[in-house]
Amino acid sequence: MPNSIAQIAIFIHLCEGYLGIVPHFNLWRALYRLKGHLSNIHRNVVGGDAFLAAPGECLPDFELRDTNKGWARDLFVVSNLAPYLPARTGRAPKYKACWEEPPTAEEVVQVERLLKEIAGLTARKLTGATVALSICKRLTQPLQERVQPAYEYWGREDPTRDRNARSPG
Repeated sequence: MPNSIAQIAIFIHLCEGYLGIVPHFNLWRALYRLKGHLSNIHRNVVGGDAFLAAPGECLPDFELRDTNKGWARDLFVVSNLAPYLPARTGRAPKYKACWEEPPTAEEVVQVERLLKEIAGLTARKLTGATVALSICKRLTQPLQERVQPAYEYWGREDPTRDRNARSPG
């Protein structure tokens, strides 16, 4: 879903550009929950999914549209060029117990420290919109392969910048 893609990009840039770390999976797990949407065609098959902010967490405020009905009309699909992605099977993913394994004690300490840092940034008025604007101003794409992470950004000469895009101001 489009909102989920935006949330992933903002999370990556929050980690790299504001916390100075590579994206931390257990921090993601603390901040977001995956919500499946049932298929209209097949019973017990997820037709799609979306990420929702976990209740009570300290995410920087970022308001997304409640609905993106018709979003597929405005997007396009690119063919899956081998060998980059495996072929689609058409089957639902098989459950793996590791998906629900709790973080280790060390990972919990890291996540708690990072949540405090995010709370401090939020208290200093950092918002999700600010993080998104930072992505736009740098002309970088957190979801694409890049030369280096955002915490090593060089400025206008950074090789990760999209040379064909125009900065929003």
